[in-house]
Amino acid sequence: SGSGRNRTSDTWIFSPLLYQLSYRATHKIDLITLKSGAKLLGQHSKTKIFDKNSENIYCLTHFLFPHMFLGIFSRVMFTMSRRRKLILATHNTHKQKEMNALLDSLGVNIIGLDEYPHIGDIEETGTTLIENSFIKARAVYKSTGLPSLADDTGLEVDALDGAPGVYSARYAGEDASFLDNIEKLLRNLEGVSELNRTARFRTVVTFVDGSRELHSEGIVEGIITADQKGSGGFGYDPIFLPRDSQSTFSEMTQMEKNKISHRAKALIKMKKLLEPYFKKENI
Repeated sequence: SGSGRNRTSDTWIFSPLLYQLSYRATHKIDLITLKSGAKLLGQHSKTKIFDKNSENIYCLTHFLFPHMFLGIFSRVMFTMSRRRKLILATHNTHKQKEMNALLDSLGVNIIGLDEYPHIGDIEETGTTLIENSFIKARAVYKSTGLPSLADDTGLEVDALDGAPGVYSARYAGEDASFLDNIEKLLRNLEGVSELNRTARFRTVVTFVDGSRELHSEGIVEGIITADQKGSGGFGYDPIFLPRDSQSTFSEMTQMEKNKISHRAKALIKMKKLLEPYFKKENI
């Protein structure tokens, strides 16, 4: 119909009520006799029925109201179940936390690859951030059939000719930890003055759903500190000091970081691209 309501669902919800009312109208059944101003009697009768007012009240309180509540509750649950899922193409729980906070208002169920353990680490064979990001988003969409969002981030240090760049996550080796990468970067910058330690974080976010592919980019400028500062965040956060800030990313709260970070900027742009998409899907 033009209203878009689910008539079949409505009929199913209210059919028990219609059945009960029609049954009571055509059959004599055991009813407890109620008398105005009198106590409830435990006497059953095949011939006595409620007076008209009492029967109306009984039907309202025992059938109509409960079924009205059931109808409302069913609609709420039905709407929730129809919410589209958006898969974040990452096993990185830190990224999931950041991205969930920034995209929650889209009104979709945002889940990470921890919900899909059969999807392992996706090999990043691209030579640019956008290539690697699309590789991940396409792979997850192909595996799940659900709209997928991925990102790839690189730290570009000017004194190192843009390194580690696209290889930031594995700068110290394929199985390198965050600390391994940080220590290698600091070693490579030994003797470089603060003035020449300029760098930037660049994030590319991509979206794939089988019929369209979208991408956005976010950049934040800063410098690489001589020592690690702070205990929050992940990756190179302890040694990245954003421009015009007195705190490294690791020293910031999640909310503070989300206001200025490269990933936040890219996700905000992507969010604007996705809002009409999910609105069209009646989310």
